[in-house]
Amino acid sequence: MKTPGGLPVALRDKTTKDAVGRRTTNVRTQDKGDGMKYLTVFTIRPEHQKAARERFLKGDLQVPGLKLIGRWFEGGTGHGVTLFETDDMVALARYGLHWNDLIDMKTVPVIDDAQMIAALK
Repeated sequence: MKTPGGLPVALRDKTTKDAVGRRTTNVRTQDKGDGMKYLTVFTIRPEHQKAARERFLKGDLQVPGLKLIGRWFEGGTGHGVTLFETDDMVALARYGLHWNDLIDMKTVPVIDDAQMIAALK
């Protein structure tokens, strides 16, 4: 993978902020773009909506070795999905354990179209 300027990416610390200025992730990994991808489908438990909202607004958990690619919400329902990239299952488990007191989640490995085409050949 290359930086926006076209230079190769080496090991680095990366802290990003979302549109409202919250810290979203801190990754210490080599951004090769070839780690396994995992999709987490989650539902915030109704009795924990307020606590989940407060934790989310404080910023996301920083887990070395885990890259949060994106997160999408079904507006107003408490349902959503998160896409991660990692080769470290312990890092993925740490992230899940950070949220499992407030949400129900299921995480599965996923592949993209190119990987599926290669598998079908």
